[in-house]
Amino acid sequence: MTMPCGRALTMVAGVLACASSFAACKNADESERERQSPFQMAENASSAGRGEAQDPCTLLSAEDAEPYVGALAVAPFRASDGSDTPDVAGEECVYRGEDGRHVTVLVDWRGGGMMGRVLEGFPESVGEVPGPWDKATWTAGGALFVYKGDAQIRIDVSAAGSREDDAVAMAREIVPRIGHPLSYSRSK
Repeated sequence: MTMPCGRALTMVAGVLACASSFAACKNADESERERQSPFQMAENASSAGRGEAQDPCTLLSAEDAEPYVGALAVAPFRASDGSDTPDVAGEECVYRGEDGRHVTVLVDWRGGGMMGRVLEGFPESVGEVPGPWDKATWTAGGALFVYKGDAQIRIDVSAAGSREDDAVAMAREIVPRIGHPLSYSRSK
């Protein structure tokens, strides 16, 4: 079925508006962190480390990632999206192999259901992936976006061969762990 050009452009504009709103909220959160005292920042980092239920590194174990990146150079670590620097409050988990290949798992714990609905009917430039999730979309850039309940998970395999099958296999491990995270003793 072919989508009329005007409808496709309207949908793309809607996705861009949602992404812009998300970025504005994220920037507001970053501005709030900048105004915090060093004591507040340390307390927030400490509580983030205790909150395993919202830690992206508790959704995929090191052993689960090794088939895709090889032996890990360092334990999985949290980072801010796009950063290579460990950040205990980061929303992304980095799994880095000794040979430089790496996979990142980024989690947004709220708003996933809405974004999944926004992508319904999106032009066929992205593929829909069936599985134990509400919606999943593979992008040609090497990332799988998975929506389950209110969670949105991005599994980026672009630096580990960009194989859709690899991202889907990791998603099949991750989705059942939403709400049932691994403990750190099992995820390292």
